[in-house]
Amino acid sequence: MKKALALTLVTLFAAGSYAAIVIQDNFDSYADQAAFLAAWPTDPTIAVPTPLALSTDQAHSAPQSVFQEGNVARRNYRLFGQEVAPSDLQPLMAEFWLYVPATNSNSRLYCEIRGYSGTGLGDGSLQELIAIGTTNVLTGGAAWFQGRVAFAGLANSGWINLNLPGAPARTAGWHKLGIEVKDAGVVNFYVNDILSGTITDPTPIASYDTFMLGSGLTSNPTAPQSGYYDDVLVQSIPEPASLALLVLGGLALVRRR
Repeated sequence: MKKALALTLVTLFAAGSYAAIVIQDNFDSYADQAAFLAAWPTDPTIAVPTPLALSTDQAHSAPQSVFQEGNVARRNYRLFGQEVAPSDLQPLMAEFWLYVPATNSNSRLYCEIRGYSGTGLGDGSLQELIAIGTTNVLTGGAAWFQGRVAFAGLANSGWINLNLPGAPARTAGWHKLGIEVKDAGVVNFYVNDILSGTITDPTPIASYDTFMLGSGLTSNPTAPQSGYYDDVLVQSIPEPASLALLVLGGLALVRRR
């Protein structure tokens, strides 16, 4: 009984101590647009800097989300406040929920994680960006979500259809999208928690520092598609194997006592 209790306590301690949340936001705490913009500034690098709009029209977790209409280029950002270096033992995981009203080959609704040579957007040069959502550059793309590793030397600016066997098709409604970055440039893309695509970056960078909310692009050329973003979560999560080592180390301490 004591050993079982010790194992439970050490496991909880390890998970709580080593799973580092970098950004967590469901957009429900903002009283108005100004409060949202104080936390998520408008991206100054797009041609006409325009922010996403706080909205109650749709929400994955009620009452609020943020809105991007298809014919307006909108994007906001948040700095991590630290450099996050992904590894196989502790990958970087960036997730959010995206609402699409219908399948559409012109859709450009996505979010990115970025790494700069400095501390983030506005400091230093862009070294890598990884995106997940929808884009209009791929044949047959309306059927799937897409992922991108921009500087990986791939065709179509690094975009791929997320269509591994078992990957969820793009349908109207809310979908959970995730980016997992590991050692050696391995990037896994998840749709509704299902592994849906993988890219290996031949020139991976050491760390990431910025989350970009929205594509900053319109959904051209016809039938522009609007969308909503909600429940952003960026964290550095230990793999089960590394957690097991932490637990064993903690149990060894318990036994010595």
